[in-house]
Amino acid sequence: HRLANDKPLRFCPICRFGELALRKQGLLNPRRSLDCLACKAHFDIDGEQIAREDGESHTGAEWREMASRAIEVWMCDGCKAQYDLLSDRRWGQITPKPKRYQALYPEEWARVAAGLSPSAGNAECDSCRADYYVEDNRLTLLGSEIDSHGFSVEHLGRLLDADDARWLGVGKDSPNPGLVCADCGTEFDNDGDYLRLVKTMLRKLLRHVGEPKKLIDWHRAALDLPEVHEETEFRTDVLTAIAYAYDSGELGFDNKKETIWRGPASREDINGTLTISRGEVQFGGLLKKWRQPLDALVSAASSDDTLELLFGGDREPIVFEVSPVELTVHLSSGNHAVMLSAENLANRLNATRPNPQIERRERAKHV
Repeated sequence: HRLANDKPLRFCPICRFGELALRKQGLLNPRRSLDCLACKAHFDIDGEQIAREDGESHTGAEWREMASRAIEVWMCDGCKAQYDLLSDRRWGQITPKPKRYQALYPEEWARVAAGLSPSAGNAECDSCRADYYVEDNRLTLLGSEIDSHGFSVEHLGRLLDADDARWLGVGKDSPNPGLVCADCGTEFDNDGDYLRLVKTMLRKLLRHVGEPKKLIDWHRAALDLPEVHEETEFRTDVLTAIAYAYDSGELGFDNKKETIWRGPASREDINGTLTISRGEVQFGGLLKKWRQPLDALVSAASSDDTLELLFGGDREPIVFEVSPVELTVHLSSGNHAVMLSAENLANRLNATRPNPQIERRERAKHV
């Protein structure tokens, strides 16, 4: 507790630490005296003067200066230790005689009393024994022997709000709740039903910093895949690309692209299977088949489900009613099936059909 060492004195100027007891001579006698409860020194009070039994007399301020005591003293109720308030607001220990520290700030004396160093914090982690100084809702990390997550390296000595420390402790730079990847350090803030990207070292995500997306879309963005709302458009584009690849001759119905077409068709009310390979055009059933060499094909045309094939030497095209067929392509993104029509088949035949004149010229170059 704080004790005022004045009016006129609270502590003995002879032994320096004994408390002085104020005594009055009687109810009608105005004379007062001071007796030290420790060394038994006696003082008479006469106005501003305080006189010892041997006649030495000084004012209270002079006695304090001679005894090197302060006007403000703090004393422990338990052990009676005394501390004088110094000009820099530290407490100088008067009694018992200092063994290690002579003057410290009050909070430093509290740490010493708890068996800690004066520079220790006032709070400690009960798991890793990290040392903190905590005041109100703020804290400062003063030291830590264990730093499993690198927090001490980054934030030692920084004044932090307790709410900020919660997120910094799990690797977040932002003070907002969110997620942090334990492997790459990519950081998100919660933003309603979305996650807003705060920071990342991933090249494919750098251009999205500051953007809000749902978690499933962040997984897609990290793999350079379209987002969920782009899925339908993406799949449509994939099917369009597959159909174009078929039309241009990059895809077929087998791995070697030997089979150009195989599917149900009809000709002159006869139902059968139309099969077109690099060598021939074939139509019919198990017992009877119509065949023509593919290099005899002059042109192909289509209208709805009708396919017209004109062969060399014929005046009129051969007409087939062709049912759409499904072509399944196996890609790294999954299996994609596209429906091919008579128009696709006509495009394919016109784009890739053999041209005997060109082939003869090419063979002549190598003779």
